[in-house]
Parts: sequence; C-alpha cells; structure tokens
Amino acid sequence: MALLAGCLGIRPDDPVISNADQLAQKLGLAYSIEFQDEYRYHPNEADLFLAGSNRELRIVGTSIGGGRIRLRELDAFKIDLGGEYPTLLASYHDQPGMVAEITALLAEEGINIAQMSVSRERRGGGALLAAEMDSTLSAQLLARLAAKIKWVRTIPSLED
Repeated sequence: MALLAGCLGIRPDDPVISNADQLAQKLGLAYSIEFQDEYRYHPNEADLFLAGSNRELRIVGTSIGGGRIRLRELDAFKIDLGGEYPTLLASYHDQPGMVAEITALLAEEGINIAQMSVSRERRGGGALLAAEMDSTLSAQLLARLAAKIKWVRTIPSLED
C-alpha cells in the first residue's frame, strides 16, 4: 500500500497510508500491483505504468528507505532524481545546442543546477533533460523555456 499511497501524494508518516486502497477507490482510480523477481536497479524497484485520458507514462523508481526514492527512468529516458530539489523536466528534439540553450536561460535567472541528467532515444530523436535546482522557476522563465522546447514541466521538491 505504501507505493499506492505515494502515488496519491500521501506522506510516509501519515497514518492514512494504510487506507490508500480505499482512498484510490473513492477517487475512481483503477490500479493493479504485480510482483516480479527481476529488477534492473535495486531490489526495492517499482515499475509504474500510469494512464490518463490523454497520456500514458512509465516511471521506474526505487525506494531507498526512510521514505526516500530515486527515479531511474521516465518513459524511455534514463534519469536519476531523488526529489530533494525542485526539478525541471524538459523534452525536446535531440540537436546540438539544446542543453546549452536551456542551461543558459537558467543561468540568466540565477538558477543553480544541483544535479542534471540528459538522455535521448537516439541521435536526432526525442531527448529529456532533468535538472534538480536550488530554487524554483518563475512563471516568466517557464514561459521562455516553453517557447524554445517541445514540453516543459517542473516538479516541486518532496520536502515542500
């Protein structure tokens, strides 16, 4: 139930965690849990397939104890995120200079990158930049990023 509770945004120390299945049903969330003997990253690995009316998403993550996680994959892209910092996810077409453009915009606004990973499907294909930052992005900076790249999202830190 802890995995389902996490998907619902329930904190690890919340007593409601044991009722996550009932909360999911109340919200109309359909789910299934399957156990496998094999893993790629860690014995406490979860491979999540999330589907909504307009999009499907696959996330691979590991529980490293104490309510902490590491996200290892997002769709076809390798990432390494821990959730301690506000995070920028930027999806774009792989081409020279995109990482420099994105990081230059961050630098112009005084945003410091704590950790970053870049992954691509293939040369010239889809690519994903995941950057954990020391501060959140302004709406203006998000708009500037969105004007240059295909898809951009921010995720608050898990600490918030």
